[in-house]
Amino acid sequence: PKAISWALSFFVLAMFWIGHHRAYAHLRRTDNTLLGLNLLQLAFVSLMPFSSALSGEYGTTVLSQAVFSANMAILGVSALCVLRYVHRHPELGSAPMPLARYRGARLRIGGLIVISTVAVALAPILPRPSMGNIAFLLMAVVMPASRVLERRGMTSGDAEPSAAAH
Repeated sequence: PKAISWALSFFVLAMFWIGHHRAYAHLRRTDNTLLGLNLLQLAFVSLMPFSSALSGEYGTTVLSQAVFSANMAILGVSALCVLRYVHRHPELGSAPMPLARYRGARLRIGGLIVISTVAVALAPILPRPSMGNIAFLLMAVVMPASRVLERRGMTSGDAEPSAAAH
């Protein structure tokens, strides 16, 4: 259980790391608000080793699953805040974030938030509450779906940023 919890948290953090770099690829400078949003996100990233260890060590309790999943969900919300800020402030970048990329990233992050809720909902009905983490495997469906959304958007003209897309 500890190894599975670690692997899961590594996978999710890697996903956030990649998404963070994709969002920042559009920037040439930052401002105090974006720095504050990043520090908030970093605070929740720094909680991942704790919540992962808790889930691995006390996988028989629903509370450990709730803490782990809440950490994932709050990390997702903070990532959405960063993404939205970057999208809404094209003046920070050399080129605005394409609308299709923004929508794809929102789907990935939103999917993770929903899956976090599902993991907590499954916890009480499973033999071992930490087995609720299996819900995170649904990201294997969400990730490709978001890429399809991005590709379709790029070919249908959503590649251009839209100020009305907020």
